[in-house]
Amino acid sequence: MPMPQSNRQWRLRRRPAGDLAPGDLKLVTSLVPAQGPNQGLARNLYLVFDAIAGAIGGKLVVQIGSQP
Repeated sequence: MPMPQSNRQWRLRRRPAGDLAPGDLKLVTSLVPAQGPNQGLARNLYLVFDAIAGAIGGKLVVQIGSQP
């Protein structure tokens, strides 16, 4: 599969107040920069966003591990 010539990025326009709403993110497209020495290029096929969505909206309530 050939590498694309464009790079697409989802950028945060504003911090969501609760769940994501239209206008919270924007899609930015730019050219893929040239690789330098000792650099590689990876293609991301899938993006899982649900685990971080609560943290961005300020609603992260998941405890990981034990507390002293």
